[in-house]
Amino acid sequence: MVTIVIRKNLVKKAAGVSVACALTIGMNALVKKGYIIRTRNPKDRRIVFATLTPKGVSAYKHHAAFHKDMIESVMDSLNEEEAAVLTKSLNKLEDFFGQWK
Repeated sequence: MVTIVIRKNLVKKAAGVSVACALTIGMNALVKKGYIIRTRNPKDRRIVFATLTPKGVSAYKHHAAFHKDMIESVMDSLNEEEAAVLTKSLNKLEDFFGQWK
């Protein structure tokens, strides 16, 4: 089972109200489609737990396999020099976005 914890007030502070609203809309759509269940922390109602349902786990695995196949296809089409440049560039992007963890 995969569960993520969402604290709306922290999302609002970190990303702005519009992003928090988009998060709620996205979560509502995932609940409606049966991919996640949402429960509140009984000790702190501001905290929401989002847990993948079996349907959600299946969709995640399908999506992960699609990405794996896509990456393999791209990498297979590159020569060694191109692969090295792409890898270096992606590592720089990862470092850039990793600074906000």
